Amino acid sequence: HGEVVYDSTKGSADLIVKTGTEKISIEVGRGAKNSRQVEATLKRIPCKYGLTISDTPLGIATDGKSVFVPWDFFALS
Repeated sequence: HGEVVYDSTKGSADLIVKTGTEKISIEVGRGAKNSRQVEATLKRIPCKYGLTISDTPLGIATDGKSVFVPWDFFALS
């Protein structure tokens, strides 16, 4: 069981996914993105990690708590 919540706070990630007791901060966008919005959410809400789905190459943000996932990987195309 899980829940998806829209984060309406300006400058924050788009979504927070709750699964059991864990939360994941998710930012979705086209073009290259940095982890700024996910990091803003992580500062306010205790999440296990952040996920940025965009055209940014696969990688881990410098904070070590966020992952960049390209659209091709996410969509399995």
